[in-house]
Formats: sequence, structure tokens, C-alpha cells
Amino acid sequence: MLAARQTTFPKLINAFHRAPEFIALTDRICNSTKPSYAFDGVPAIAIDPDRSLTGAQLQQMLNSAPPNSTLSLPEKTLIRLTQPLIIPRTLTLQTQGSIMPNRYAQQARLVRSGPWSGSLIQVMPGAQLKHLWIDGQRSANATTTTSAYASGNYNVTMQGGANTAVNFNRIGNTAGATNVEARNTVNNPIDPSEYQCQRNQILGNLIEAYTSQQADRQWSDGISVHCEDTEVAGNAVLDATDVGIIIFSYTNPWLGDRVIPQASYVHDNQVINVGNSAFAALGADPFFSYARNTLTNQPLEGDPPCNSNPCQASRSFQGARMVNNFFWTGDEVHYEIGLAVGTRPWFNINSYTGRGGEFSSNSTGILRARTDYGIVVSGIIDTTVQNNSLNLEATDVSLCPYSTETAAKRRSGASRSNNIGLGIGYASGNIQQGASGYTIAPFTDCIGKTLNPKRSFWDFLRF
Repeated sequence: MLAARQTTFPKLINAFHRAPEFIALTDRICNSTKPSYAFDGVPAIAIDPDRSLTGAQLQQMLNSAPPNSTLSLPEKTLIRLTQPLIIPRTLTLQTQGSIMPNRYAQQARLVRSGPWSGSLIQVMPGAQLKHLWIDGQRSANATTTTSAYASGNYNVTMQGGANTAVNFNRIGNTAGATNVEARNTVNNPIDPSEYQCQRNQILGNLIEAYTSQQADRQWSDGISVHCEDTEVAGNAVLDATDVGIIIFSYTNPWLGDRVIPQASYVHDNQVINVGNSAFAALGADPFFSYARNTLTNQPLEGDPPCNSNPCQASRSFQGARMVNNFFWTGDEVHYEIGLAVGTRPWFNINSYTGRGGEFSSNSTGILRARTDYGIVVSGIIDTTVQNNSLNLEATDVSLCPYSTETAAKRRSGASRSNNIGLGIGYASGNIQQGASGYTIAPFTDCIGKTLNPKRSFWDFLRF
């Protein structure tokens, strides 16, 4: 309209301000008593009908492309996917001009369309997904083009291999348990040597889970790293409701239960929660077993969980580094744990135990985060947790233990720094002390048994 001189810029802005949608949103966004809010999603629209493709058309273009080539999509192209899109080995799919996420409206946009199951995009070994807008279309406004939540409906799955990359995308509105999943050798048993993760990258993405929720078992991670050799750097993760960025460690049943050390490098990322609460901002998970033999009460798969004290490690984080990351929250949301080194607070006896890794120099910067605990080490031994600088406001949302001093600060609403909890028998190594030292207690089975009955994570596991 401006280009055609049908209106002026001031008139356009005034019309925008008078729109019913803007007025309704203003009441939510500018509510001084509730300064945080969550987004809804809306169906994707084609900005330019001449720049639309079907998923089948794009898949054919990818299948026809020569190895080691790049397929570039025109700006603002809309592709509706009604089944998984497979990026073949060694190929790169991107938007023309290498548009960065701060201009995502100009990126080509791949969206989930209709109710179907599985990852929206699968990035095969050695392939790259770059400079694209990936939209899971999860929405409270159910239409034929939006998708309901299902745990496995990830936005992007990286299928291991060497030099696989997901870089400089805007990825959000996931309909599943994570936005980006980096798989490892264990997930690909056909040929473990071929799929072994080496030098994978998740760099410079804008990742959001605005339409997820920390309730009703419908939470979502931002980035879930199972691959044992991934650099995760320069990403902004917004409003994830499970964990913003989490790394996992496994044994490999296809290689004689050999332990695969998780040695990824997670650094210089921002994890921000303003509209949604989350279980943790950053985490390391040795994984767990909650499927048990009803006669012996032993796990049905993998090595047994640790029920000794002190615990013996069964998973390795030797070489893993989670450093120089930043997290904070808004005034109406929280993390139950800011930095979770181990997952016994969630899975108790079912949690395996890890060894090693460095979790250092993470910070809230000049802002602060609302948490039950800033750092909890429970489920990883012989680890390094140093120089984390956290400005925290006490919350009271879980049943995790806390000291008398912390309890007083909770009641007064005062801030505290570097509040650290150590799980008895399940934490050791070079671990920093907070302003008042540690709280040493059994940090097990305390997340999910929240003071808010709406969130019942542990009840979900007891089936």
C-alpha cells in the first residue's frame, strides 16, 4: 500500500494500533501484574503464491541434486510438509543469499502441515540445513494446517555421521519433545561405524518453543544433544519448557555395551525464558531406565541404575564442556534448576550416573533468573563445576531440599548467588561453593513432585 501510495506511513501505523488483534495483545503484553506471557501459534501463510512448493516437489529436487551440492531456495518460499523431508547425505539445503535468523521473515519457510507423526526434517550424515525457517506449527488454534503435540514430532533430527550441520536457522513452534535432536551412534544400529558422530555443528540458530507448556507432559527442549561430538554455539533458545540445552551419554548395545563418552562442546549460547517456565536451563543427562522387571525390580535394558552410595559411574562425560553460556528468566516464570549436572532430581533410582565433564563460567550476566536452585550436581561424579556466576531470585516450586538460610531467603523473596546443591553420594569433583557454601542433601525424586499439582512429571514415570 505504501509503494502504491494508497496510504501514508503514519496512517498505516495508526491502523495497526487500532486493530482488534493488537488491542487484545496489548492487554496481555502490557499487564503490569503479569509481565510475562506465552505466545499462541497461527497457521503459516504464503507471502508470495509464486514462491510455494509442495514437500514432494522439494524432496524430488533434493533427490535429483548431485552429491556435495547446495540447493538454494528463493527468499520467502513456503513449503508445506505432509511427511518427513530427508536431506540426503552431503547435500546442503538453504535460502538464497544465506539470510541470517535476525531476518527470518525473508528465509524460506518449511512448515508441518496436517496431523502426521515423526520428525519434520531428517538431516542425513554429512548433510547441512542452513539459513531456513523451520516451523512445527504447534498451535492452540487448531486448524487443518496445525499439528497437535506428540513426543516424537521433532522439528529437526540430525542422523549422526561426520560434519552434519544445522546452522543459522530460525527453528520453532515444535510439535514434539524437542526442536533439534542430534542423534548418536546408538540411534543408528545398521552400521555404527558409518553413523558415528564426528564434528557435528549446531551454530547460530534462533530456537523457540513459545507454544509448548510445562504441564500435561507436553514440554519441549530447545536442543537435545545425543551425538557425542557436537559443537553447540551461538544459539538463542527461547521459552523451552523442558531443558533449554541438554547433553546425553549412553552405552552402545550394538558395540557390546561399550560406553560412548559424551564429549560435545556447548558454549556461548543464550537460554531465555520469559513466557514459559522450564525444568532447567542447561543440563547433562546420563539417561535412565524406568521400564523394570516386575519380579526383580531391575531395569529391562542397559546397565542397572545406581543404588549404591557412593555411586559407581556407568556413563561418561569425559571431554564434554558446557561453558560460557548465559541464562535468565522473566518475572513470572522460573527454572526449577538453572544448571543441572545429572538427573537424579528427576529420575531418582532410575537415573544412571555419569563421570567427568566441565560445567564452568556460565552466567546470568547483569540480569537474574528465578530458580529453586541455581546449580544442582546429583548424578555425575568426578566432575568440574567452577566459576559459574549466577544472580538468582528464590522460588518455591519443587520439593527439592534447601538449607535454613535459603528457606529464610525464600520467605523474604531476597536474591541469592550461586545457590548450589549436592546430591549425597552422587556428586564429587572440583565443585565451586556458593555464597554460603553447599546444601548437601539427597537431591533425588524432588522435581516433578512440585507444589503445583498441574505439573506431575514423576507421576508420568510411575506407570
